[in-house]
Parts: sequence; structure tokens; C-alpha cells
Amino acid sequence: MSPVREVQRAQARRDAALLGVRRITWWVGAGAVALTAAASYVAAETFPGRTAGASPAAAAAPSATPITDPASGDSGGVPSDGGSSVPVQPSNNAPVAVSGGS
Repeated sequence: MSPVREVQRAQARRDAALLGVRRITWWVGAGAVALTAAASYVAAETFPGRTAGASPAAAAAPSATPITDPASGDSGGVPSDGGSSVPVQPSNNAPVAVSGGS
């Protein structure tokens, strides 16, 4: 057998092996996508979530509460003097987180 023929057979075996690896890789990727979709569906059906129309900021925003004067002993109910409490309005500013520093 000639050396050229041996090289061609070696190349053919290599190409066949690479084709097999390519097919296996494709099927593993497709299976991973399918399993991810199935797990996502199961999680969505299993755990309760929020309604589509409710925004997280609106649901978490506190209602207006009166500010009381601690010196007067007012408990936050109807003001005894007829108007000393002021309702607190929710802030539209997003919370700020700072990390690091010394």
C-alpha cells in the first residue's frame, strides 16, 4: 500500500470521527435546550407568581401613613389638635446600594 493511500484513509477516519462528534454535540445541545424548557414549564406551573398587570414597585409601595409627634404622645390615629400629622408620600426614587469603601 502506498503512503498516499494510508494518509487518505487516516483522513477519512478522522473526518468520520469529527462528524460523529459534531452530531453528538448537536444532540446534547438540543437535549439541554429541551430539558431547560421542560424545567422552566414545571417551575412556572408549580410555584405561584405575580399577576402580569401588577408592577413590583406598586405592590411594594407603602400606603400613606401619618407622621406623629413623639412628644405629644399621639399614637398615629386622628390628631387631637385637628391637623398636626402629615401623610408620608412614597418616594419615587430607587434605592441606592453602595459597596466597598473604608
